[in-house]
Amino acid sequence: MSYWSKFIARCILQRLERKRFNDFIRLVHSQHPLPSILVAELFLRPQPDNDVSPDPRIPPYIQALSQHGYVDAPSILRALYKYSSLHAQLNPVAQLGAMDAIDDEKGREDGASGKKPMRRWRSSSWLEEVMFYHVIKTMVEGTAFRDTRAALQLCHVMSKRMGLFTSVSTLAWGAFKT
Repeated sequence: MSYWSKFIARCILQRLERKRFNDFIRLVHSQHPLPSILVAELFLRPQPDNDVSPDPRIPPYIQALSQHGYVDAPSILRALYKYSSLHAQLNPVAQLGAMDAIDDEKGREDGASGKKPMRRWRSSSWLEEVMFYHVIKTMVEGTAFRDTRAALQLCHVMSKRMGLFTSVSTLAWGAFKT
């Protein structure tokens, strides 16, 4: 995974164009194969030197990875959900710039046990919107998932995402009304 992390950092630093990225990604994946969920997480998580907003080069890179079959719709949406800035709106401490420790099932336990809080984006809404359009496009094309398990994973992560969005909307509406 460290090779992939260095590769991603170099691609972003050098502003690698999609055509060259396509050439490199085939080579990197053949020499250092990873499951789609790990590839998606590496590209969609906050970078060591940037947790404010994802780099604009990320969506074209994800599209290229999708075309090669190195990431799929469920892995993209799972990574988007995991690192979404919406989580910070549910945790007042996170709004002060601290890292959020809430991650559905296990976040509260992690925070209580003293583990290091999860690092999330501070502003990821634009990336989430672009990636949702990409996932919708792959669904229309019929390439979003390969089997029924992936379809179930997609439904599961979408329901978690809808729950998160509903919670944040309810919280915002409650604050607006008072």
